[in-house]
Amino acid sequence: MDAAVIRAELSRIIRSETLRQSARLIEFLRFTTEESLAGRGSDLKESLIAVRVYGRAPDYNPKSDSIVRTEAGRLREKLSEYYLSEGRANPLRITYPKGSYNPSFVSPTESEPDFGALAVLPFTNTSGNPEDEFFSDGLTDELIAALARIENLHVIARTSAFQFKGKSIDVRRIGRDLNVGLILEGSVRSHQRRIRVTAQLIQVATGFNLWSQTYEREVQDVFVVQEEITRAIADRLARQFSPGPRAIAAPVDEEAHRLYLKGRYCFYKWTVEEVNRSFTWLRQAVARDPNYAAAWTAIADSHCILAYWGVSPALNVAAANEALGKALSLNPEDQQTQTIHAAYLAAFEWRWKVAESRFRPLLDAGYAPAFMMWVISTLTPTGRLAEAADWMRRVLELDPLNLGAHVHLGRVLYMDGRFDEGRVQLESTLRIEPSFREAHWQLALAYEAAGDLERAMASFGRALALSGDVPGTWGSIGHCLAKSGQQIEAARYRQKLEGLDDEAEALPGLALLHVAFGEYGKAIDCIERSIVLRSPLVLRLRVDPRFAPLRGEERFRNTLAGIGLTPS
Repeated sequence: MDAAVIRAELSRIIRSETLRQSARLIEFLRFTTEESLAGRGSDLKESLIAVRVYGRAPDYNPKSDSIVRTEAGRLREKLSEYYLSEGRANPLRITYPKGSYNPSFVSPTESEPDFGALAVLPFTNTSGNPEDEFFSDGLTDELIAALARIENLHVIARTSAFQFKGKSIDVRRIGRDLNVGLILEGSVRSHQRRIRVTAQLIQVATGFNLWSQTYEREVQDVFVVQEEITRAIADRLARQFSPGPRAIAAPVDEEAHRLYLKGRYCFYKWTVEEVNRSFTWLRQAVARDPNYAAAWTAIADSHCILAYWGVSPALNVAAANEALGKALSLNPEDQQTQTIHAAYLAAFEWRWKVAESRFRPLLDAGYAPAFMMWVISTLTPTGRLAEAADWMRRVLELDPLNLGAHVHLGRVLYMDGRFDEGRVQLESTLRIEPSFREAHWQLALAYEAAGDLERAMASFGRALALSGDVPGTWGSIGHCLAKSGQQIEAARYRQKLEGLDDEAEALPGLALLHVAFGEYGKAIDCIERSIVLRSPLVLRLRVDPRFAPLRGEERFRNTLAGIGLTPS
């Protein structure tokens, strides 16, 4: 690298607000930089720096005098602060690798991931009781939400951060995987009515600890601890970031909060059984504290995801509506509640324009959790697929290991007729996680749409090996069999669906099979009944290529118009 460029960077650092009053650190930086430029970087040992910079005698003994190690730590800290603030946009960075006094000169893209991005790794439960896991996970979730309010700081979403739960991986690897320059990690220990929370903020590039603190409090003070950690990090990064509006939480009953955390812990297991189990805890939380808005929001969230999965959609939609009404009456300004409400209005009431008007302020405010909900509930079903793909790419910038987001981008490309692009996206998802069932399933649909029915059936088979032969799969498999000329096998799947007791579960698959057999009137019958039952099938009607044969049917067009969708 050109020495003039390095000296220009050295000059900027020396003149900076961060270092200009630290004469000895400046001399340490200047001396080691010039020695390195002169080709003598390998000679930069403790004894040389002690004599040349700090005036120690030639017989200096580093075992009895730690001046160089101490000052090197201070210099690393100051440089970290500088590049988090004044020097963030500089074309070059001077850093000191841990354990070395020979500086490195690298461009920002070479040195480390984004300095303005932070990941909160799942806090470790050190209580010795696995049943306390809900508390450490809950604290992590709430810190992610709180830190996301810091202006200009990009906080990696929960889905990606929790990929590293329970794994011992070097922070540099995590930083590369998530493209972050900062990592917050810690531990939680609870005993009786007291908690001990340890947190530390680490710079990815150097592994240097920028800040650490231990908090010992009563359990009911957990919100105070969250606020103190958030404020401490904001203060540590204060030259570049501001904390944003402070969230003043209404007083919450201690036991109600614990019940809430248990409910959310179940929710994030992402299975029908566990989401249903979340109600056990969440209903107890609101029974204990009827004004606990976050718990009402969580109840609505659980009902919405079950409805989206096609589980008793009419009942779950009604229950979600009731819980949202309570949550909004208690805390109408809460962004998470607003997001779930906007998605509800689109996905289950089909009030597309009203939903968009509710999403817009959230999107304009950069509230990242709203991005994917906006895509799934509004942009995709209404056929705004180019926009949907752009937004999904933004989601993946903030949540790079979110497998569901990777699959939905592939799904959007498939629905937009970009089958090869969708296939490439889905294949790349499977390179991240080869056993992700949804990626195999959506890849099968992409192969089918492209006419490669043999590969489609092979991908369906891999998905079934992961999930089992469940009724939700029968319609798609039967449709593919019918397209490949295996009418008898396809008819068997139709018969299996017709034998189900749960009408809401059977109708989406039957609609697909009727289309495959050319029975368009019967397919529309199934669709109209699905709409009455608030089935998530509605979200695919306008954009799923498998329903394309119905687009010439006036009755189908009228059905779409009845739920506010313009036929493509």
